[in-house]
Amino acid sequence: DLERLAGAYFGSQVRLETAYVDQSAAVAPPSLAEAKKADETDRAKRLRDDALNHPMVKTAIEIFEGDVQDVKPIDKGYV
Repeated sequence: DLERLAGAYFGSQVRLETAYVDQSAAVAPPSLAEAKKADETDRAKRLRDDALNHPMVKTAIEIFEGDVQDVKPIDKGYV
């Protein structure tokens, strides 16, 4: 019994419910892993855009006639 096993694992009563979904008509939402990866990709893009638009970075690029190869976050927060 899956409910009993889940209840024993979580230490509280668990109620499971199943429903049939017509897969041809339904579009599944992104998985947690897919959503996390998308958030990280969005964050990386915002960090890069912010860095490239920063006045000091623009000046350094101009002075050294270079470009930005990589932008690495120094924290685990969100922009």
